[in-house]
Amino acid sequence: MQTTTRARNGSFPQKQRKNPPRSGAWLIRGLLLFGAVSAGAQPAKVRPAPRASSAATSPSPPLSRSELLGRFGVPAAEGLLGSAVESERLRGVQKLIAMDSPYAWDSLLRGFVTGPLAHDRRAWLELVRGLAPRMGSELPRQLVMNAFQEGVMAASDPAGALLRETAALVLARSGDPAALQTLGRWLRSMGPSSEAALQALVAYPPRHLDDVIDPTTFAAQANVLHFYGFVADRRVLVSLRAGLQQSDASVRAAALESLARQRSTDASAVAKAWGALADPAARLAAARALLLLEPAAGRRVLATLLANDETRAVALALAERFPGPELVASLSALWSHRDFVARSAWLVARTPGEAATKAMGHALTQPGSLRSLALRAGVLRSLWHFALPSNYDAVRQAAQRGTRSATRSSSGSTYFSPHPLKRKRATPKPSCGCTRKIGAVSRSQMSPKGT
Repeated sequence: MQTTTRARNGSFPQKQRKNPPRSGAWLIRGLLLFGAVSAGAQPAKVRPAPRASSAATSPSPPLSRSELLGRFGVPAAEGLLGSAVESERLRGVQKLIAMDSPYAWDSLLRGFVTGPLAHDRRAWLELVRGLAPRMGSELPRQLVMNAFQEGVMAASDPAGALLRETAALVLARSGDPAALQTLGRWLRSMGPSSEAALQALVAYPPRHLDDVIDPTTFAAQANVLHFYGFVADRRVLVSLRAGLQQSDASVRAAALESLARQRSTDASAVAKAWGALADPAARLAAARALLLLEPAAGRRVLATLLANDETRAVALALAERFPGPELVASLSALWSHRDFVARSAWLVARTPGEAATKAMGHALTQPGSLRSLALRAGVLRSLWHFALPSNYDAVRQAAQRGTRSATRSSSGSTYFSPHPLKRKRATPKPSCGCTRKIGAVSRSQMSPKGT
């Protein structure tokens, strides 16, 4: 038997126990403990609140462009309309026109009808020009009509006349039936509104005459009959022939000129009969009609009107539009009139033919400013018709010598001859030897050495 030995301290030694093997229960306990610790470290989940109704949580729809402009753009532009600076007011008008929204149109109506721009004609003109491409809507058309009325109220003001004519042109150019009916009413009225409507309708004739006026109804007004001359509608001939029988001279003259524009067969005979009358107004109407039908006959009547003090200015304007050899003698007679000498000299220079060349040759023999004017007019005549009077070169050379002597005494500038094909440079001669010495020094410096 194995005996147990006692230790030195008298106690018996204990037997060492071996660790029992770990079973699956211990592993399961460890996993459960680890899961509990990790679950305690995570934050607690918040339960989602119950969903509300879709109507309360759906986002509001975005604002449209017009609504954005109405909330932010229009008030900013309205503040500029009341500015004391003109450029700021015009910028406000331009901004509102560029917005092109109902809010902007309402703001413009308030600003120009009852607001601070009611009598600002410069702002009215800017408004009309900006609204010209937008005449298809009712509000822009109403604003342009109001601008025309504002221009009619300022009949004596040049800015009002410009506003009136611009508004009428915008309305006529749009071709809108409502705008054309408005122009027709203004055409049948009297005064500056009728003149502005006539100019606009002549510049932009309507496609259908019935949009402006009823041609079957006779209107004894000069502007209406004058407008009939620019429309391609043969129904107006009845009214034009009836206008020749009226007592008003202006109505008869307008009817005759419109008949000539319509190429009526009876217009030429009536115009020749009126050209033989002693009344200057009747002869002027005959000249206007004959210049459209028979230019040579019209210029012969026009030559008699150039000799009349009452009709000279109007006849000279017609002569500038219809120059011809029949007017040379009458235009030459105007060279003694200070107010008409320049215009008549240029007209003679433009006129082709031997008669105009002889008249210019006679003007070159006259002393004073008429000869100088004839020299300058001869340059243009040589370019237009390649014809000059026989004494032109002699007179030009004499004038050139006088001009060159005056040029020498003043400076060494270039003298241009009145002759279009010749140009000569007049250089003054040196008055001392300084210039020659400087030239010799420069030549010696430029020459090669040893020479």
